[in-house]
Amino acid sequence: MAWGFSEFGQTAIPIHAQSDVRAIALGATHAVALKRDGSVVSWGTTNFGLIAVQLDAQSGVTAIAAGFDYTMVLFGNGQMVPVS
Repeated sequence: MAWGFSEFGQTAIPIHAQSDVRAIALGATHAVALKRDGSVVSWGTTNFGLIAVQLDAQSGVTAIAAGFDYTMVLFGNGQMVPVS
């Protein structure tokens, strides 16, 4: 469940991000969810590529972070990857 300012759809949680979520991170105009299987789901604005989850960040992710105009993922081996 989400509420608040949603001009860019950040509170409109997609169906595939409504279960098995381990963590969430929020930027100014986008949201990111880390699923229990290590995949990442992102939604909101497409500005700056914020919701385009790169192929190499779609599995094996252990942590996520988001800010005003970026998203980062952390893998189990300690590698960090900016996804936008």
